[in-house]
Amino acid sequence: MTGDTLSEKPLVRLEQVDCRRGGREVLKGLDLEVHAGEVFTLLGPNGAGKSTTVSLILGLLRPARGRISVLGHAPGSLAARQATGAMLQAGSVPVGLRVRELVELARAGYPDPVPERELADLAGLDGLLGRDWDRLSGGQKRRVLLAMALAGNPRVLFLDEPTAGLDVPAKRELWNTIDALREAGRAVLLATHDMTEADALTDRVLLLQHGQAVALDSADGLRERIPDRRVRCRTALSPTEVADWPEAGHVRRHEKRLEILTPQAERLVARMLRTDPELSELEVRAASLEEAFMHLTDHEQNTREAA
Repeated sequence: MTGDTLSEKPLVRLEQVDCRRGGREVLKGLDLEVHAGEVFTLLGPNGAGKSTTVSLILGLLRPARGRISVLGHAPGSLAARQATGAMLQAGSVPVGLRVRELVELARAGYPDPVPERELADLAGLDGLLGRDWDRLSGGQKRRVLLAMALAGNPRVLFLDEPTAGLDVPAKRELWNTIDALREAGRAVLLATHDMTEADALTDRVLLLQHGQAVALDSADGLRERIPDRRVRCRTALSPTEVADWPEAGHVRRHEKRLEILTPQAERLVARMLRTDPELSELEVRAASLEEAFMHLTDHEQNTREAA
């Protein structure tokens, strides 16, 4: 996604949004913008406020304070609903219907719906259209819910934990669908705690914890915020021995290789090569998105506790 895209008017905007549920503050002062042609990811642990944020944008909840707009319209308004689609964790469907009937029911709610055959291809429904909803597996139901979310050819698509229950091939198919929507200029707002999914799909990540924004950046940008590097190699050195070195951080043995997370990668590698001349298959990489997530959320938690 280019800087030019981000300079355009956002399709979704939240400004200083607070939300309370059951007397508890679940979002505080949240700002975000989602633009055409991007996958914007809400990332955080369970209870961080991801699903609440999506529900507010869809008009299913009301904020205690702040402003929300969806394509310039109020959340939940007819104009906003007709331009958006949503696949939620708690999605419910009428009982006793077949997949084709559910798809047609979803299409009937829009003035210019996606043709049934195209929807089936997008969501991977081959062989399922004639099946009863109640007889589908969990992964198959997720694909039907995706088709229903796409039925209105939405400009903005909301996906809340979309690959829950999907096997690896089905997950990859859904990722390909999301990539195609982005290439077509759609906006996708993804709420997930799956770091691999976020890393594979996202243009920008909003990291949430305790209902507040911890960081907003690209996945690469988040990784670059921490000094640690991951060193992997085959070596005769034991994890216990390396863990005693001042250059080493977290050390573990994984799949017959030693893995060390360290802020002093060059010094560590030099010492390992001196100590074990037979060392092989050496890799030095930036920390993963999950490690960046843990670093940033731990820092935020420590700051809260010290306040």
